[in-house]
Amino acid sequence: MPTLFFLVLFLGSSFIPLAYAQPSFCDKEKFLKSEIMPPAKDPKIHRLHVFKRTQAILAGLAIGESEVSSTKNLPNVFSVKVDDQKYCTFYFNKHNFEAAKTFHHNYLHHPKGGPDLKYAKEWEENLAGSYSEMATCLSNSKYLALGCDGQRHRGPTVFAALLAYAGCEPASAVDIAVTLWGDNDVDRKLRELIAAQAKARGDKNPEIRAMLQKALE
Repeated sequence: MPTLFFLVLFLGSSFIPLAYAQPSFCDKEKFLKSEIMPPAKDPKIHRLHVFKRTQAILAGLAIGESEVSSTKNLPNVFSVKVDDQKYCTFYFNKHNFEAAKTFHHNYLHHPKGGPDLKYAKEWEENLAGSYSEMATCLSNSKYLALGCDGQRHRGPTVFAALLAYAGCEPASAVDIAVTLWGDNDVDRKLRELIAAQAKARGDKNPEIRAMLQKALE
């Protein structure tokens, strides 16, 4: 159930609590219901989950373990014309050299250890430069794919951070990512701290958040 925020409105001697919910796409059950399958399974693409939102396609996959040519072709599979030389695809590891050259590349460290706030801030700070580009892809090309090598550690953490930046509560964002790809020995509280940093950054960048929310609703 989405987290609700309350504002108390006083009317004379009485009051009415007004509930404000996080965006509807933060509800895990609703979000998961938007998953779509490709017309035919490509054995060269791994750990793929694709979601058709009202305005855009959002995908997460093991980019490093997938064939670059198949990943490049994913927008065509879903009948999306991507106006971006890097295919609106974001790779967050470094072991697939061809992927690093072909797609948007931002190497992130393995999110490891316990729920350390300083570490979470540093990790999310390294991701910060990608939010605007990801939002632009969702807004202009109506498509975004993201992932790491095996879509177990970095990629799901970025997926949760993106949802949190867009306005989801950190626990809701992480719950969606973990349901899709598993914990894989990453401390859930650490992921929530990273998502919390992303949400705070989104609070300070309402225009980028608005782009994400419009695309993901």
